[in-house]
Amino acid sequence: MAGLNPEDLTANDLNAAVYRYLLESGFVHTAFNFYHESHLDIHDIEIKKIPQGTLIRVVLKGLEHIEFQANADVADDENFHHFIALDLLTKDVGELKMQITGRANPDFVETAKEKKNDAVKTVEPHGSDYAEDAIPRRKQPK
Repeated sequence: MAGLNPEDLTANDLNAAVYRYLLESGFVHTAFNFYHESHLDIHDIEIKKIPQGTLIRVVLKGLEHIEFQANADVADDENFHHFIALDLLTKDVGELKMQITGRANPDFVETAKEKKNDAVKTVEPHGSDYAEDAIPRRKQPK
């Protein structure tokens, strides 16, 4: 595979990992066809150096990264949201943030303290001559 920098990954490197995966999965005929159609036979890639399970490991790490991105600004340590793999594969980070917050603006972060304060409603003062009645009072949530 190419160097350590992810931007250095080439299509040939990825094709080699896919080829290795096809071999590991028992799709020998498919692997043979893929090997020749992707021209891995003419590229200088040592497929034997690619560790077993590389493609799966790379995909899972990528999905973890997407999950961390989605949780980065909208969740706290106690409320880390875990997604199903299909959501991570089919939705972008903004959609995942909306799924966590339930808000149209996923970058708006509401802390647990703000949520608690929103749950406590203020009673509007009514027309009375007593000073105590003019002070807004807080109703406890039901």
